[in-house]
Amino acid sequence: MKDEIDGSFSYPYQADAAIFWDDSIAAMEEMVRGEKFIWNLADKIYARRLFVDVRPTFSYRGNYSEDLYFNAIALPHAKRIVFQPVYGYHYSMNGESLTHQKYHAGMLSIIGLWVNLLHAFSMSAFLQRRFSSYFAESSIAGLAFLQKNRDPGLVMYQNLVREGMKIACLEIWEREYLEILLCSPKAYQEWKKEE
Repeated sequence: MKDEIDGSFSYPYQADAAIFWDDSIAAMEEMVRGEKFIWNLADKIYARRLFVDVRPTFSYRGNYSEDLYFNAIALPHAKRIVFQPVYGYHYSMNGESLTHQKYHAGMLSIIGLWVNLLHAFSMSAFLQRRFSSYFAESSIAGLAFLQKNRDPGLVMYQNLVREGMKIACLEIWEREYLEILLCSPKAYQEWKKEE
């Protein structure tokens, strides 16, 4: 249940009955689709063994989308996933929270997460398309931030974006915009002036 800043509330994810999955990829697809439930951790109950037995195939040390990261490494090891239409968690919207902040360097880590997820879930066309969209959005914002600030970390993130572009399902405009952002800082500045 979402508690909005203005005092109103809503139930954005609703279903009338329990849903069961024996296929973790199908459950991941439903979670990413976001129609019945999403990937945050606070409204879920996990089997203890998922915290003890799971060995991550990739690591992530960012402050954004860490819930998605945990679900991406844990759910493929779940024997069964069950959704119950119980709305007992209140998500209080806060204009000062991390998700409402202006873009900053700490947000760059999510680019690596999307690249890892693109590799890890290559067997699902739906997840590939959705993760590709998130990858493009994060990469465009991150590279534009680095170019604007002439950040020394630009080359590292450019290489990460190039890796992701090889496997991402990108729209033509996303690919073209990323190509511009992958230019040298000087060429990028010249393009910005012309624009």
